[in-house]
Amino acid sequence: MKRSLLINLSLLLGTVLFLFLCAELWFRFFNPQSENQFWFDPLIGSRVQPGKFVTITDGEVHYKRANSQGFVDREWTLEKPSGVKRIVILGDSFTEAIQVDDDKNYKHILEDKLRKNAENVEVLNFAVRGQSTVQEYLTLKNYARAYKPDVIIVETFLFNDVSSNTPFLGATKSRPFIIFRDGKEVLIPPQNPEYGFPFNILGDHFHSYRWTVTEFFLAKSAVQKIISSNIENTTPPDRSRPTFFDIYDPEAQNKPEWKEAWDITEEMFRRIQDIAKEEQAELLVMEAQPRYEIYQGDWKSEIQKYPGADATRYDLSLPRKKAKEIFQKLGILYIDLVPIFQEFAGRGEKLYMPTDGHANVRGHEVMAQALFDALQKE
Repeated sequence: MKRSLLINLSLLLGTVLFLFLCAELWFRFFNPQSENQFWFDPLIGSRVQPGKFVTITDGEVHYKRANSQGFVDREWTLEKPSGVKRIVILGDSFTEAIQVDDDKNYKHILEDKLRKNAENVEVLNFAVRGQSTVQEYLTLKNYARAYKPDVIIVETFLFNDVSSNTPFLGATKSRPFIIFRDGKEVLIPPQNPEYGFPFNILGDHFHSYRWTVTEFFLAKSAVQKIISSNIENTTPPDRSRPTFFDIYDPEAQNKPEWKEAWDITEEMFRRIQDIAKEEQAELLVMEAQPRYEIYQGDWKSEIQKYPGADATRYDLSLPRKKAKEIFQKLGILYIDLVPIFQEFAGRGEKLYMPTDGHANVRGHEVMAQALFDALQKE
């Protein structure tokens, strides 16, 4: 009896394992799944698990690689080769650029342009998705500085970078914060968001598991929508004032928490500038732009999703005005991509992924040219 039971269990487990392996092979070859390849970092919040990983953006599959330091780039040597000019780039998802192939991102294009211009140069990409200005400063301080940069480029995305610099505007606790209270600096370390064993291992290595998790959360969300739609006397969501557009709202910008967010942003750029001076490196900032600021039709389409919203209350140039004041005050070279992107958009060129919101290959080419032109003027 026991032997028969063991045989049946073995057959069952073998069948389950065989089906799992078949499903895994099918996903790997025919339907690869994006993975959450973040690697918790107690200093800057997150880096990327070293090695290959898959990303899927608007139906396009890209096979990417993170180096041993946890940044999406090739391997670097810590010691700078003799006669080489080193450029380090700090930034967020626009610069990490998982939406395009590695040889199509602006970091690679810029490096190629500089080398064709007879410059012996290395461009190192230290960007991580979702990084705030605080995280960019900490990345420079704890990692990028050690590579002895001659030029430091900071790509900033003010649409959400400013609000992400403070925990009081809804930013996730998995990132670090630097706040100031009663004249004292307070460092709030990041919290580890990982689920632990065995979920991290499954998520890191198995496409079938990633698909299962994604489908589970989609089904859960669908059930929650059905339940909420059937509950009587519920208060409908406020569709008149999307809070994620507060960066464009002059009234919201007068609130104390936003003022503090901008003050922290300015302080982080000042600290980045101090490190650049200590390293005797050039510093420039390039602001990536939401597509709303480039294509007016996209802004109209987005604001129409909120029937009660008053489009006249928003000033899309507001964050750029504030940023220019900061960079002018600090004396930092600032590249405003809006007029550059608008020029190409006016010719009918598409500079963003269809629905993702990040730059497409053409957008990266335009950013690389803007940086190249700025560096040639220095």
